[in-house]
Amino acid sequence: MAGVGAIGFDAAIGKSFDSGLILVGGVQGALPTATDGRLTGGQFRLGPKALAAYLDPATGYVAFFPQHQWNVAGWRDGRHSASVFEFNAGAFLPDAFTIFTNLKIRYDWVDEQWAVPLNLGVRKVVKIGDLPIQVQLKADYFVEQDHAFGEDWAVTLNFTPIVPNFIYKALFGD
Repeated sequence: MAGVGAIGFDAAIGKSFDSGLILVGGVQGALPTATDGRLTGGQFRLGPKALAAYLDPATGYVAFFPQHQWNVAGWRDGRHSASVFEFNAGAFLPDAFTIFTNLKIRYDWVDEQWAVPLNLGVRKVVKIGDLPIQVQLKADYFVEQDHAFGEDWAVTLNFTPIVPNFIYKALFGD
């Protein structure tokens, strides 16, 4: 299957505190713009999201990120009600290494199915010329799957260039 998927969107407002606490709340959803109905479900989805995190720049971070979506409109029949409970934690190590976990637990309220991963990863920031690049390796094991053909294991390797935030610079300067 190939094609363009739904367009996701979100809007949120938050506050960070001197203590390292970060609180955010907002809405998120998906527009049914896919070229193939199997990629979006033909539904306009909408729901709340929140974030509570603590960041200590010297040692690491922990975060909880719950979110939910319902089918609120669209041309395709079917109910959709799904939650994601994301738990993130990382420890900063010497030489720009971070060891981390990001458990993204999903629950489908319509089909009453869970997806529960266990994972562990490591990332490092390296420079190629003047461009910093985050290299990340992560292994996932799924204790519970929400689909009959869901994955048991996953290993991912990501290379993410870290580019300057031109929007922030345009709005606020250097």
